[in-house]
Amino acid sequence: MPNLAFHLEVLDQVMDKLVAQNDPRGTLMKNNHKFAALGALGPDMLRYLPISANLSNALSALVNSTPVGQISTLTLPQLQELFLNPVGAIYAVLFRQLVVANWPVINQITAFLNKLDAIAAAQDELAIPGVLGELQTILNEAQTLEATLPNTVPNIASLVGQILVLPPWLEQTLTLPVTPADPTANRLSEFLRWHKTGAFVRNLEKAAKTDAEKAFVLGWMVHIAGSVTGEPFVANITGGPYRTHWWRNRLVSNFVDSWTFGFFGAHASMNGDTPTPIYADWPALCSHNMQDVFNVAGFADGVGDDVPLAVKAMASGNLGTLPNQFPAAIANLLQAAVTATYPANTRPIAGFSADIFKQAALGSFAVYWFMTSGSGPMCNNKLGNPPPTCLVPPPWISTGSTPTPQQAGLNPAGAVTAILLAIFALFSFLFGDVAGGLAALAAALAAPVINWPTVVCNLFWLRNQLVNAENALRDALVTGGLAYPPPAKLGTTNASNVTQPALDQTSPTGVPLTKTNTLSSAVGVMWTPTIYPRQMDTSLTAADLDFGSYPLTAPLETSATQNLVTPDMYPNFVVNGAGLQNGGLMNSGPFPSQELFFGDAVSNALAIIASNAGKLPDYNLDADRGDGWLGWHPQPGSTPSTPPVVAVQD
Repeated sequence: MPNLAFHLEVLDQVMDKLVAQNDPRGTLMKNNHKFAALGALGPDMLRYLPISANLSNALSALVNSTPVGQISTLTLPQLQELFLNPVGAIYAVLFRQLVVANWPVINQITAFLNKLDAIAAAQDELAIPGVLGELQTILNEAQTLEATLPNTVPNIASLVGQILVLPPWLEQTLTLPVTPADPTANRLSEFLRWHKTGAFVRNLEKAAKTDAEKAFVLGWMVHIAGSVTGEPFVANITGGPYRTHWWRNRLVSNFVDSWTFGFFGAHASMNGDTPTPIYADWPALCSHNMQDVFNVAGFADGVGDDVPLAVKAMASGNLGTLPNQFPAAIANLLQAAVTATYPANTRPIAGFSADIFKQAALGSFAVYWFMTSGSGPMCNNKLGNPPPTCLVPPPWISTGSTPTPQQAGLNPAGAVTAILLAIFALFSFLFGDVAGGLAALAAALAAPVINWPTVVCNLFWLRNQLVNAENALRDALVTGGLAYPPPAKLGTTNASNVTQPALDQTSPTGVPLTKTNTLSSAVGVMWTPTIYPRQMDTSLTAADLDFGSYPLTAPLETSATQNLVTPDMYPNFVVNGAGLQNGGLMNSGPFPSQELFFGDAVSNALAIIASNAGKLPDYNLDADRGDGWLGWHPQPGSTPSTPPVVAVQD
């Protein structure tokens, strides 16, 4: 589904249009912007619900096993929790094993390098004593990072790969605790996205009393419009809906989000696939601090180089009193709408409560801090060109050996200086040769005679090594669907100045990750029922293991449906570029769908708000079986594993 940046862009444009029309709801939303933004997150906040301390400890034990442990060894209650909250579990593992311990170290090393760069550029020997106190700390932290990070990342990837096998309930074949056709086994976020969505927001609207609550509900209406119109766009690129391609959907949504934020933030234009300005000059979502945009709970960002308490809490599962910072009025409003909309015997077995919504808000803050705060290696870490006197790496860089004092920029007659000690500290991080570095320093005697150009050169190539390592880690997180791509990763420009959008991993005909294609679309191609939605993978036994590539196998479900979004369109088309089409989503037609294109999100959000959601249909917010599908569930005994699927209206 479209991710939060897409919905926030729609929200801001809707507010501006309402204000321009002298509609007081626009001013109300602007005056309570954080609450409106939280509403625009919609039921997706429940995707980031923190897991329990019990499950966090169990997953940590699996990661730290040799070889990595199997989730099949978890207890039945742990497996059930993992199944019901896979995204929260994945981020908990990531935070506990990688972020909490290593992000502060990466931040401190980067800051220290910045300081050394400034000293070396100014040839400021008087500044050297000022960094002496930091040296041993940096050395110790670099040694720890160098010793742990190479083993941590593969172990995390192995465990996350096991969790990705867990599909939405409808897509699996187990009958415990209930049959796949039973909506009570839905994950909480999926339940609110798939069932009685119009009735739910109407109940929110009826119960909202304060301006903050009303702004929150208006934001929720924007989320519905963005989902119903934007999800077919994402599904086109994905090759199928969220339910059958749940992790590829997340990968695509992250690219669509980054493109949307950059395009509108840069006031860009597109000439075919070529953006003006170029992608690298677009604003970066990865450093936008989007967690603060919807932070109605006053959760604190990290102090200095450290990570926020919310991230540490989600990592451990020990939430303490943090969830209680979330406004009780909003949590109670959500729970009241659940009670009014869904009879008790139809609700998910996982269970809604006001406390669950509070915890989900904390988890959402933690995840979006990770994705958009700029902390750690998450953005495009650029270095520029090397100094003209050292266009190639020094021999000790290219061979991984320990430099001599002369190679490090220190005359053999010189003394141990702070700047050289710092350089060797970083050698230990990159090459693990602490003893060799210290031995080389011990050979330096008498007064310091520093060859500053050599020092500048060495610092550049040391930073180059660090930046390459950071970018490799960031790219792994982006490719895994866990982080936003920086703008420079949205496309490539060749020597002829021709831009190609970012492609998935299918080679040599990769599908663009930011624009629609003809493989999924029924518009402009000869329609056959084998085009869309594509099957999740060839095994039929696991969920979306090939999420990095467009699915090329035939549909599993019958009958096939159509994706009606025009090919070769970028996200701005469904943000505000299509207008209101075919009466918009307020006119749903008979079940299951009219299979009509409704137009863009802004136009449809304005239509919902104009009616106060009074006649808003109960859409499946993931456009589950095609454009404009209403909420449904399978007829008992009719599931994807036992086709054909018979859709029954909720």
